[in-house]
Amino acid sequence: MKAFKIPLIFSVLITTLGTQSAQAISTFSSYSSIIFRIENITNNTNPGDLSGLSISGGFYTQDITAVEGVGKVVVGSADSSYQFMSDYFDPVDGSLGAFDKLTQTFSASGTATDGSVESYYQAVGSLQFTNNSNFFGNGSSYTIDYSMEYEVSSVVQGDYSSNEISLDYYSTQGYDYLSGTDIMADINESVKVSDFSDYGMRFFSVTLNPIDETYIFHADTAIRGKATTVAPVPIPASGWLLLSGLAFIRLYKREI
Repeated sequence: MKAFKIPLIFSVLITTLGTQSAQAISTFSSYSSIIFRIENITNNTNPGDLSGLSISGGFYTQDITAVEGVGKVVVGSADSSYQFMSDYFDPVDGSLGAFDKLTQTFSASGTATDGSVESYYQAVGSLQFTNNSNFFGNGSSYTIDYSMEYEVSSVVQGDYSSNEISLDYYSTQGYDYLSGTDIMADINESVKVSDFSDYGMRFFSVTLNPIDETYIFHADTAIRGKATTVAPVPIPASGWLLLSGLAFIRLYKREI
């Protein structure tokens, strides 16, 4: 009978454990890069004279509201963060010239182990072109060719994670909105690991007349991510008790 005590005690201990739980980890991550490049500058009135043209710009970040919070909202064991590196050229330093470029990299990630995190980060970029030729007395018209090279990617993992990264680029002249286009990497994943990426280049051209005209090209990147863990998955103690009981019966039969 002593041999019966070990599995019997084991069965009792398993029963007292009650309910065990398995917790899934949810994650999201996004990456983006933008390169503004001045391809060519032409003075249509006085060839070679760029003294009346000013080109400046750069990138900076903003924390945007996430569920009425600032930047992110965290519940339980979860967190998110962003990384940002960029160039900025101030007009007081002069003007960007042909083949000059400005670069930005912007990424964000979040992880939830037992809770949730929702975040919304934004990076804002612009190129500003100003014709000051009347001030310099040469009354020139300028044509500037420029480009934007971009990459966006988005990855999620977990049953309740989602991720959206968007690149919105548009132009304004004075108070007029001229044009705009969205590039979107949007993932709402419910079962498996998934990812999305996009890469490309866009080419533009603008002509500024000699009337102190200002033209601004904008490129804004927004990252919204959410990671939430699933509810604990119960592993009933009765299951463990059944297994130990079967082992007990087998040993009992051997003794008989």
